[in-house]
Amino acid sequence: MKITRLILSGILVWVLIFSLFTMLSLMPFFENKMTLQAVVVMGFIIPFAALGATVYYKSKDKTNGFLIGTLMVLIALILDVFITVPFVETPHNGRGYAEFFADPLLWMLVVENVLVIYTYWKLKVESSVQVDVNH
Repeated sequence: MKITRLILSGILVWVLIFSLFTMLSLMPFFENKMTLQAVVVMGFIIPFAALGATVYYKSKDKTNGFLIGTLMVLIALILDVFITVPFVETPHNGRGYAEFFADPLLWMLVVENVLVIYTYWKLKVESSVQVDVNH
């Protein structure tokens, strides 16, 4: 496992998702509509997480995608603890840690993120390992 690459990939995905949520919250149609924002973000998590997986697996590491996805999400959640909640959620949305981390939409995004990275690994990394073994 490549720890530095894992951390950078996790940060990259978090920055993309954070930026998208920020842009949506500034658009009049999406303003104060957290569920609608989350639905839009769900669509973008697929390419964002796939990009993060691509960046990570360029190292030729073969670590299971479920583990890598889980660790990338853990990195994002740590960034949420130190950046999102204190600097965005609490001052702008009036939500503290309990409300933010109890939101089912957050956990749906977390699961989707892990599943996309796992699927990427299954299709691109694990399958290439099996091809190499057969040759």
